[in-house]
Amino acid sequence: MAKPTPVPKGPFVSGISPRATERGKMIEMKLTGANLPAIVAVKCEDARVRVFAAASEKDGVPVVISTPANLPRGGYPIVASGADGKEIGRATLRIEDIAVFDFPASSAMQKLTALPANVWGVIAKAGESDRYEFDAKAGATVIFDCQAKALGSKTDAVLSLVDAAGRVLATNNNFDGGGDPFLAHKFAADGRYAVVVSDSMMTGSAEHFYSLTIGALPFVTGVFPLSVPANAETKVELVGFNLPADAAARAMTVKSGASGTVPLKIDAQKFRSRAPAALAVSEVPSFVAAKCGTVKTAQKLAVPFSVSGRFLVAGEEDHFRFTAKKGVTYAIETEAARRGSPVDTKIAVLWPDGRPVERLLMQAVRDSAITFRAIDSTVPDVRVENWREMELNELMWMQGEVAKIFRMPEGPDSGFSFYANAGKRVAYFDTTTTAHAVDEPCYIVEPHPPGTKLVA
Repeated sequence: MAKPTPVPKGPFVSGISPRATERGKMIEMKLTGANLPAIVAVKCEDARVRVFAAASEKDGVPVVISTPANLPRGGYPIVASGADGKEIGRATLRIEDIAVFDFPASSAMQKLTALPANVWGVIAKAGESDRYEFDAKAGATVIFDCQAKALGSKTDAVLSLVDAAGRVLATNNNFDGGGDPFLAHKFAADGRYAVVVSDSMMTGSAEHFYSLTIGALPFVTGVFPLSVPANAETKVELVGFNLPADAAARAMTVKSGASGTVPLKIDAQKFRSRAPAALAVSEVPSFVAAKCGTVKTAQKLAVPFSVSGRFLVAGEEDHFRFTAKKGVTYAIETEAARRGSPVDTKIAVLWPDGRPVERLLMQAVRDSAITFRAIDSTVPDVRVENWREMELNELMWMQGEVAKIFRMPEGPDSGFSFYANAGKRVAYFDTTTTAHAVDEPCYIVEPHPPGTKLVA
């Protein structure tokens, strides 16, 4: 059992309540803590935020905070010091440019009369959830940006968007790998809708707080292209939701240095986003994919090259044609998830007529099928039929992906594990991990060189 976090014996500051306010307001708040001296000096590190403190109480220091109407949105450190001038502790006050609502305890339902809004809530008890109702217009794209882990909360938040009949329109638990959910939904009809915040582990406490921003707000999810040439100025396009229709308003100029990465400084007051963006810098010639959706229209490029593309339609493919020399090993890799893209990429090397380049033959020696549940392209745990006939380190072919068995099931309600790296399934023979459906056929296979005559 994990040991509880020790409580400091001396004076300390644990936070500020409420945690956020709309700029241009004067609001009464409390700097929470314990063992505080009778007189505590409180100030903000940014002089534009004015703080007036009263005498300390048992559980904190009452303060009045005043902010100017033009204060940039963001987090501002509030610092508490004792009579001797030594710092006791600090807390971060969030400043918003939209209306802020604070619900300190779990609420079965709250009605938001107008959007946009920034809502702060707490999953106070295990199994509870918070529901926020709002009106939406047909054609509007509303973003739901929930932050919990990013704020130091214990909440493993889940967002669920439902209509008036209770039908789930969308749900999310982890948008960008950071552990916090995000939704962007374009509504098909006018109506009353609700967004529900819950904890995936069905736990709750005073430390299970979250911030939820709702509204048709401009939100940047990425940029295109994902890489830029070294030592050059390149125009990139912001990608996301509710961004300006004018291409020039979505464009930014990036000046890069040597190979590596270059930060992308998005105007935080014009656009909302998650983590700061960074672009890869490539010293090889860089291109943008153009009209290369088929083998016949493949884009001709000279090795070495770097190319950026994007899929605007489901099922889309990009093809690139290059000249290879016999005996030379070529490295071909994609970057998508590592750069914040939702694309689950797959690479195939083809002959000019579209036939796959034969590099290895796989002989199926045992049949099986995915069972119990579908798997995505990362999880190493899977359940299959006929697993009792399999052995450790055998290879499994799953619709073009080849994985290797690392551990057998440990009981009737257990799957076996494939070899993994950093928690993600490893694919062998330069195959690519992909998602697989329940009941999808798979096979234990043995590798053979090209030209081998296999048993039927």
